[in-house]
Amino acid sequence: MPRAILHIGLAKTGTTFLQNWLRYNSAVLRQAGFYVAPDMASHQVAASLVQDVSRRALDDIRGLASLPDEKETLFSYDPDLVSIISSEYFHICDPLHVAEYFRQENVDVVMIVCVLRRQDILSASGYAQDIKSLGRSDIVDGAEYLPHLDWNCLYESWAGAFPDAAMRMINYSPRSLLSAFKVRLGICIDTIDQVQEIHANRSLNAELTEVARMLNERGLPPMSEALLALQRHRPGPPFGLPAYVVRQFEDAYLGSNRRLADRLRDPEFEEMSRPGWHTDGVCMAGQIDDARFAEIIKLAEREGASIGHLETST
Repeated sequence: MPRAILHIGLAKTGTTFLQNWLRYNSAVLRQAGFYVAPDMASHQVAASLVQDVSRRALDDIRGLASLPDEKETLFSYDPDLVSIISSEYFHICDPLHVAEYFRQENVDVVMIVCVLRRQDILSASGYAQDIKSLGRSDIVDGAEYLPHLDWNCLYESWAGAFPDAAMRMINYSPRSLLSAFKVRLGICIDTIDQVQEIHANRSLNAELTEVARMLNERGLPPMSEALLALQRHRPGPPFGLPAYVVRQFEDAYLGSNRRLADRLRDPEFEEMSRPGWHTDGVCMAGQIDDARFAEIIKLAEREGASIGHLETST
């Protein structure tokens, strides 16, 4: 019977980084008994299990369904290798539906691994990413309870669907993410970790996030790459949600986080289960006037022209 480890890849928890690392080290990991399932096969399987009609209508899920089926590459021909299947789409699936699929495929899911992050910090990171890459322009002015951000419920639902699988939760930290991931999966061999190609998805700082939001709000073309280039010369504090919004996140999720921390008994999760949450950055929404906006745009345009010149010359 094929065996599998499922990585439930939440957005903004280093999922793309871990997937790139797995792919880069696939040959090494095979020697340690792991088969890294191809990204396309992993995403196709997970996306096919999404049942919510509105989510199934998203362009990326529809696009995956229209591509040649690669699900047959999900497992190695060597039955001794455990497949590592990683996808962001698992997070929007019903765990019971996922479990039924793997039962029908006669696959033994031996482990569920998931990287978590304090809800306000994760939401702030996702909001800034949406501004940078998806044209978002609204200003966050509050927080409310959303079931998909309830980590104790997430744990219970996946543990209930896969009662025989080991549950491995990781509290996101950029410095320790990879080492924690390797420990949870039992990867004890030397791997190639310091590789530039596996790093992706840089964030804009607080001021440049607001500039990008203003560009979106005014219907102007995005300048993400130019702003990222400018940021190399003009570092600043990271973006964070306003303090009153952070307190609303704490009110919504602290109780659930405490229950999860009590369940896991892992010191990593103590911080997100303690009261007194503080913002992780700065929110500059509405604080940049037209003169400052024009100044930054001018500087970014110069950086953008430099990028274009370098690309042309190479």
